[in-house]
Amino acid sequence: VEQLKKTLELDPNFAEGHFWLAMVYAQQGQHQAALTKYQQVWNQWQHVQALAGVGYVYGLMGRSEDARQVLKKMQALSRQKYVQPIRFAQIYTALGEKDQAFAWLEKEYEDRGVGLMGLRTEPMWDPLRSDPRFTNLLQKMNLH
Repeated sequence: VEQLKKTLELDPNFAEGHFWLAMVYAQQGQHQAALTKYQQVWNQWQHVQALAGVGYVYGLMGRSEDARQVLKKMQALSRQKYVQPIRFAQIYTALGEKDQAFAWLEKEYEDRGVGLMGLRTEPMWDPLRSDPRFTNLLQKMNLH
């Protein structure tokens, strides 16, 4: 967090720095700080991954209706431009909807999406790790 804050002091317009800070806040359980930061990135730079972050944090906060509204917005955006399937998976994971999360992770795999690079280590996916489908996906990717 401190390093990201120092980075953003050097360049307040570095969108990725804001995004990564939001991710750290989410993993630390600082949901309101994460939500605020993701919303800032979405509003300022329109990064779809930040919009997915908003939905993810809503899911973590138990605000399922708000998370579903983000999913609808992302579906609409996907008719205009490519939206990584993993972005949908992260929201469904936060909502506790494992079947939907795995369906979207499989789509990311079929698309050979780069979002799967952190699947093995990213804490976001912890709720899925005990499911055999998670191990199967890692095996298909030769990451087991």
